[in-house]
Amino acid sequence: MLRGSLAQGKNLQRRLRDMERGESGYTTPWQLFFDEEYVPFLHADAPIMPRAEGTFRLPITKTSLGYDVDIENIDYNWSPSPLPSTWDMLPLDSTPSKEDIDLFIKSLE
Repeated sequence: MLRGSLAQGKNLQRRLRDMERGESGYTTPWQLFFDEEYVPFLHADAPIMPRAEGTFRLPITKTSLGYDVDIENIDYNWSPSPLPSTWDMLPLDSTPSKEDIDLFIKSLE
C-alpha cells in the first residue's frame, strides 16, 4: 500500500521531457550523447534539477525549437557512439540565437 501522494518537484523527480519552454535546469553530463556523426541528443528521461549541485552540472534550457546545452565549462569527455535504442532521445536546438547572430555580424565589422 502507498500512503501519501506524489508531487512534481517535491518528491517526484522532474525529467528533461517535463521541462517547459524557457525553463532552465541542470542534469548530469552523461545524459548528453553524440551519435557517430557527432549530432548531439539528450536522454528524455534524464533527471533535471533547478540548481547545479553534485554531478548535476550540465546546464540546459528548453527553447521553442528544442534544448540548448552549454558544455563550455564542463569537465567531461564524450565519445560518439550509437544511440541507446531503448531510450527516448531528444534533439538539441541547432538554430543560432539572435545573440549569436548579432555577435557574428559584429565580428565581421
